[in-house]
Amino acid sequence: MIVRVRLRGLAITPDPTGRYARRIGRAMLALTVVMGGVGLFFVGMGIRHWVRADASLGWPTVPGVVTESRVVTTHTSKGGRSRRPLVAYRYEVDGQPHASECIDFRVQGFGSPPPEDTVAAFPAGAAVDVHVSPHDPDVACLRPGADAWNALPVGV
Repeated sequence: MIVRVRLRGLAITPDPTGRYARRIGRAMLALTVVMGGVGLFFVGMGIRHWVRADASLGWPTVPGVVTESRVVTTHTSKGGRSRRPLVAYRYEVDGQPHASECIDFRVQGFGSPPPEDTVAAFPAGAAVDVHVSPHDPDVACLRPGADAWNALPVGV
């Protein structure tokens, strides 16, 4: 016999047909499918990010100029704050101008240098070597490669 619990009246009543149990089962299955889809999305994004980071090691470089370099502070919804480096730069590929803010493809936060160190390494007006994707010149970075933390989104 399947038991159905009613919370309003705090009464326990029998559910001989099992309709309540089937309804809960369907809801759990739907939740599992949705959460599995979200998980697969993030794994896919992690793999894409990891592949791009690894490929950037072999990308050609072009000269570029840093146009902006500063630490950005954002406030979180729970009253905290997050700080990250913002380094904007411009470069040309085949005579066409491009711009980017991508410093590297590493996972930010875990073992990252303080944002002040990154900003100091790329001051505004500095000449830089920009690593540019040969397949899409809009995709570029200043520091190619990945680190061990890039595998985290894939592993989770």
